[in-house]
Amino acid sequence: RLGEACHRLWEAALAELALLLRTSVLSEARLILHSAQWAERWRDVDGTETAFGAELEILPGRPADLEAHNALLRRYEDAFRRAVPQAETICAAPDHVVADAGHRWGLSPFHYVPQYYEDIWRALQARGV
Repeated sequence: RLGEACHRLWEAALAELALLLRTSVLSEARLILHSAQWAERWRDVDGTETAFGAELEILPGRPADLEAHNALLRRYEDAFRRAVPQAETICAAPDHVVADAGHRWGLSPFHYVPQYYEDIWRALQARGV
C-alpha cells in the first residue's frame, strides 16, 4: 500500500476519475473531499485517552505504520486537489480525530469518536447536502 507502484496506480486512476468529472454530466456536480487522517490516540469506553504506538495492527498479523499512512493520505489529498481543484474540502475538528474503542466496527485509527462524525455531518449540512 505504501509502495511507489501502488501510488502510480492510484494516480492513474485519479487521472481517469478527473477526466470523467470534467467530461460527463458529473462536471455539474458539487464535489466534496473528506480530508481525514488516522487518529494518533484512542478513547476507551470510560473516556480515558491513550496514544497509539507508532506501529499498529490493522489486519491480523499485518503491522501498519501510523505516520506513514497519514503521510500517504496527505499525498493523496494533495494529488486530488491538484486534479480536481473545484472540490470543496471538509474535515473534523482536530480534537475530534480520536479513535473510539466503543465503535461499532471495533477499535481502529480510522473508526472515530461520535463527535468526529457529527463534525462531518455539520460540514455537509452547511453545504446543503
